[in-house]
Parts: sequence; structure tokens; C-alpha cells
Amino acid sequence: MKKTLNIIGLVLASHTAFAQELNINAPANDHGPTAQIVERGQDFAVYEGTKLVRSGDGAVDAQTSRFTLVENGLHYLKDGEWKVSEDLART
Repeated sequence: MKKTLNIIGLVLASHTAFAQELNINAPANDHGPTAQIVERGQDFAVYEGTKLVRSGDGAVDAQTSRFTLVENGLHYLKDGEWKVSEDLART
């Protein structure tokens, strides 16, 4: 059980690193790598981002990173499209 939890923690940490590297909340004028949602569902969003990387021999390659955000009720279906859910508190 402890080994399983350690592996889950490692996977979550690596996804967090991808999310921070891609900067899903970057402003439009930020020239760093940004992630865009490429797929949505009720309880998930798949983010993908591409950045240019220079190799040791000077060649430039595009490197794509992808991660999935999983959260209950992340989106709702309206008119055939997934919309972002909002937390609303009513009194």
C-alpha cells in the first residue's frame, strides 16, 4: 500500500511539474510555453503545450507536453458543448 501511494505521489508531482512548466494561467503577452485545452469531458480536461528546445548540436525541435486534469464536475454539457463549471454559493 505504501509503495502504491509513493508511486501515485510521484505521478502527481510529475504532472504538477508539467503544469507549472506549461503555465496554464500565463497571460497572453507571456512568451513562455503555454498549455491549451485540447479535449474536455464532464470530469476532465486534457492540456497540451509545445515549446522549442535546442539540442546539443544546435538543432531546434518542438517538444510537446500533455497532462490531464481530473476533477469531479469540472464541466457541464450545454447545447452539445462542454462548459466550465463554476462554484456558486446561494444564500
